[in-house]
This record gives sequence, C-alpha cells and structure tokens, in this order.
Amino acid sequence: MRIRLVLQPLVVAVFAVRAGLRDAGAGRPPYFWSVFTAGKARWKLIREGWGDAGRFLVAALSLDLLYQLLFLKAVRPVQALIVVATIGILPYLVFRGLVNRIARSRRQAARS
Repeated sequence: MRIRLVLQPLVVAVFAVRAGLRDAGAGRPPYFWSVFTAGKARWKLIREGWGDAGRFLVAALSLDLLYQLLFLKAVRPVQALIVVATIGILPYLVFRGLVNRIARSRRQAARS
C-alpha cells in the first residue's frame, strides 16, 4: 500500500511541475484559480487541463493496476479509479499552482 501512496503522487508531481513551469513561462495565473475567473477562456483552460490530466491519470492508473496485479493478485478497476482520482487530482492542482507561483515570483525577482 505504501508504494501506491508514494509513487502515484510522485508521478503526479512530475506532470504538475512541468505544467506549472509551462504556465509560468506563458505568464498565466495559477491554473485552478484561472478556471474560476477566466470567463470565456474557461472552456479552453478546462480542455487543456484534461489533456494534461489525461497523461498523468493514465500513468497513475497503470501504476495502480500494476500494484494490484503484483501485490493483491487481482484487478479491481473501480478501486483503481477511486485511488487515482483521490491521490492524483488534488495533488496535481496543488503542485501545479505552487510551481507556477514560485516560478513567477523568481522571474519577477530576477527582473528587479
């Protein structure tokens, strides 16, 4: 069980860091906040977010199914989806926003 609680958030964090740095490089505000405040651009942001989320969800789901096969000797797809959603989505949103804020503040400090 511990491997699941370490590897999946680690995979999610890698994807979130990449997305957060991309957001900061484009000068965009943190993703989760933008979804609520973007107005007409909201749907574009949601589509982009699902594209990013799809990548890490597939990776995290694969890891969870592999874990189930190796340690539980069975595949429980509903359990895998619940675990991936719980361990994946919230950390992704948090890491992506934090990385964006940190990268933007460092760039602003470097300009000063």
